[in-house]
Amino acid sequence: LKRLTFEPEMMICPAQEILELAREKEFGKERLEKDVQRFVSVMAKAPRLLPRLPISKPAGDEWEVKIVAVHGRCALALRRPRAKRAIYPNEIVEKTFGVPATTRNWTTIARICDTLSG
Repeated sequence: LKRLTFEPEMMICPAQEILELAREKEFGKERLEKDVQRFVSVMAKAPRLLPRLPISKPAGDEWEVKIVAVHGRCALALRRPRAKRAIYPNEIVEKTFGVPATTRNWTTIARICDTLSG
């Protein structure tokens, strides 16, 4: 901890919250291109006010990250790398909602759900 230049935060999320998120199948509503990846960001707390969604960065057809939904403390995002310095969903979620977050690929969330479901 002494070596870090920032104060780290820990995000703890109840198993039921993750299982509910998976049951929602929010990503199923968005038609995906071949190179698009799905991500879930768990925020330190649920945002009080939600901006109009989706939020695309950069805006327009050349977006790299698109926040498509928010469920409680979880922000669901799509990512399609387009530039040398690809934008990562976590930085967009933290800037948009003003809270710390941690981001995982949807395949990780799916594996967690499989483990929790036994």
